[in-house]
Amino acid sequence: MTKRERAERARLQHEIELAASIQTGILPKAPEVSRLELATAMVPATEVGGDYFDILPFPGGAWIGIGDVAGHGLHAGLLMMMVQSIISATTHDHPDASPAALWTVLNAIVYENVRARLERDEHATLTLIRYDDSGRLVFAGAHEDILVHRAARGACERITTEGMWAGMIRDPPASLTPDLECRLEPGDTVLLHTDGITEARNSARELFGTPRLVEAFERAADRSVGEIRDRILDEVRGFMSQQMDDLTLVVLRYR
Repeated sequence: MTKRERAERARLQHEIELAASIQTGILPKAPEVSRLELATAMVPATEVGGDYFDILPFPGGAWIGIGDVAGHGLHAGLLMMMVQSIISATTHDHPDASPAALWTVLNAIVYENVRARLERDEHATLTLIRYDDSGRLVFAGAHEDILVHRAARGACERITTEGMWAGMIRDPPASLTPDLECRLEPGDTVLLHTDGITEARNSARELFGTPRLVEAFERAADRSVGEIRDRILDEVRGFMSQQMDDLTLVVLRYR
């Protein structure tokens, strides 16, 4: 290996370490939300994949965001930090905002910064959820399915997020990213995740997939939120042959 190659490898390693530091350093630290039990985890891949989640409490509720930046490395980490900053600032000033309206603002800023100024093509899957302690969830954006284990039925419900990716189009029609709603009853448990979970592969190149995730969730659903998180992570790690993407889980139980 030449001196130049060693220097380039060291530079790339430094970028990966910096991106991982950014990604994990701004995660929420033990947030307390009215009537919710919470457990979260983010396990960055060796080459950071740009996963994002946040929990931003306000009196009587919280904003919850989860998403994933397309691509890996430093630029994915920087875009993830940009998304976090925009959401944190806008929800701080307008905690009662419509998730669809907030998504529209974020999309315009991300498009301008990434495509017009940086001249790059990264984008992000993103779902924004406004929770209030009556059990009402209002959400907008496009990301992985929201999984809700219904305590009354002892079964898992899959809620599709209907929207589009952030940063792809400057001014998409409002009809493409509507506000949708879900109602929680006491004892219901919500599982949010990124595609590092469902797209984990074993040595035969099989995906962990949503059906396996639902089964793992249902098996653990009577446990505490921390145990649910840990059991699902253990199942994913036991299944996959190598971690290729970030693994993120957010577990919420309504009381």
